[in-house]
Amino acid sequence: YGGALGELSSGERSYGFAVRPVMSYDVDISIPSSGEIQGHKFVDLGLPSGVKWATANVGSNAVDQDGDYYAWGDTIPFTATSENKNCLNGKWSDDIAGNAQHDIATASWGGSWRMPTVEEFYELIDNCAFEWTTIGRRSGIKATSRHNGNYIFLPASGEFRTRYDAYGHADDINEVLSYWTSTPKIDDYNYDAYAF
Repeated sequence: YGGALGELSSGERSYGFAVRPVMSYDVDISIPSSGEIQGHKFVDLGLPSGVKWATANVGSNAVDQDGDYYAWGDTIPFTATSENKNCLNGKWSDDIAGNAQHDIATASWGGSWRMPTVEEFYELIDNCAFEWTTIGRRSGIKATSRHNGNYIFLPASGEFRTRYDAYGHADDINEVLSYWTSTPKIDDYNYDAYAF
C-alpha cells in the first residue's frame, strides 16, 4: 500500500525503528490547527478521524532530530547492546495502542499520546501529499495535508536491523524512514508488526 515516497509494510519486531506519536481524536482541543498536550506539540492535519500527529519523534524535541529507536512493544530505547525486557517478538499480541506496558508513546509522553495504528498511517497516506525534502540536518518526507495545508516532517532516521549491530548506530540515516505502527502482523510466527 502506498507509493514511491512511502508505503506500509512490515518489519521484524526486534528491529529498532523510530516512533511518531498521535493523539486520540476524542480529546477536547481548544486550538484547532496546532497546540501542545503534556508538553509535546501536535499538528492538526484536518484528517477525517480527527487524529492529531506529533511534531517530533519520541526521544526528540525538534522536527529534524531522530529521537530514540524502539523494538516493537518495548518501552526502553533500543541500542546495539540493549537487552530489551518487554519485546513482544514471537509472542501473540493485540494492537498495543495506548497500552503503557508496550506503547512507548503512552509510556513516555502520557495523557492521550499513543502510537498510530496501521489504519491511521493509511489515513495519513490517503490525505496528504508527500515530498522528499531536507529540513535542518535531516532529509525525510514532508506530509502536507490536502485539507488544510498543515504538515508534519518525518525524518529519515534509518533503522537498527539487529540489536547486536557491531557499529552501535542506525543504518541508512537520511535515506530510509522506518516508523512503527501499533498494529501487529498476525501470522504463524508473530515476528512482524506493521511499519511505514
